[in-house]
Amino acid sequence: LASKNELKGLIIDLRGNTGGILESGISVCDLFLEDQVIVAIANARTGDRFGQKKQIQQEWKASPGQILQGVPIAVLIDEFTANVSEIVAACLQDYGRATIVGSRSFGNASVQAVTVLSSGSGAIRLTTNEYQRPSGAHLNRLSTSHDSDSWGVRPNSNFAFSPTRQQLENWISWRRQRDLVRVRQPNEPVDPGALLPQYADPVLGRALTLFRSEERL
Repeated sequence: LASKNELKGLIIDLRGNTGGILESGISVCDLFLEDQVIVAIANARTGDRFGQKKQIQQEWKASPGQILQGVPIAVLIDEFTANVSEIVAACLQDYGRATIVGSRSFGNASVQAVTVLSSGSGAIRLTTNEYQRPSGAHLNRLSTSHDSDSWGVRPNSNFAFSPTRQQLENWISWRRQRDLVRVRQPNEPVDPGALLPQYADPVLGRALTLFRSEERL
């Protein structure tokens, strides 16, 4: 990644990524930002019903220094992109560091606490806070939320694309096969073609158009 002169662009594929470790997502954002707020934890019981102007409990900021300045970045998302993956996509979108391509994300950015009952017979999981994107917009989708409300991450204008059912099934099948761990022989070369879908991936194809200078946003 250090040799940015050799890169026309970078694609981060978060489709089907339902989350992960918060610290890992923060580390990814930190690579591309300069001393800016990455994400904040807001009190879910303060502010208005759509998550605006909530009381901030904690926030994380990027450290000084960033990589690939000036190199366009595309982040691919879909309806299964959730939690920490949404935090990464939202952060890079809010600062204009990446263009979001695909379909609207799931909308799951709640912070939960597990309390063990005094009897030891069980536990209660309570939603206490929620993650808030740098712009202050709401990420978490509530049971009362409508499509017009602010939740999740929306693709950038002209980069929204929802694959057909068959295209989605093809992509899921390919990802499962690609992610299988295979024992390789010492010094066995890796076939770059094996890392690419053996079928048309319209979302990836749309993202590639971003790297043509006339279509950069």
